[in-house]
Amino acid sequence: MAYKSIEIQKKYAKEYRLKHKKETKEYYINHKEKINMQKKKWWERNKDRAKAVRKRYRLVCFNSWIGYIPEETNCEVCGKKIYFRGHDKNETIHFDHKHENCAIKQAPSHWLGKFRRTEKNQRIWESCKFGNLCVSCNKNLPTKNRKEWLRRAVEYTEKL
Repeated sequence: MAYKSIEIQKKYAKEYRLKHKKETKEYYINHKEKINMQKKKWWERNKDRAKAVRKRYRLVCFNSWIGYIPEETNCEVCGKKIYFRGHDKNETIHFDHKHENCAIKQAPSHWLGKFRRTEKNQRIWESCKFGNLCVSCNKNLPTKNRKEWLRRAVEYTEKL
């Protein structure tokens, strides 16, 4: 049997993928209800196992950041001692979005549980320049119009 050149094989593989992609998309569009019912049935049968797998994965991802993010630090506003993991929410680091246009839009601690520490993910984390705050400081400090809010707060306290 004569083998086709690699370029021809790649060409046919690409054409097959494109054709298959269109057929798959059409199938999902035409059988949406059936697929959703199958997903529901699968979830009912496997939810405990799936939740356990997700929990283990989140823990692996989260633990990969240990060492990069200090396990013990102080709140950057009030100075209270806060911890990266293993403590209740009042003593845990709350990562503050210092600016609105951050690559990580969701809660930073959730993001840490979804993405392992790699060079790429570490650069994404560093680009956000999160602050390490305690729960009360993080609740009280807004992300939007922060400077304006602080200016008004200073004006208010000077009136006292």
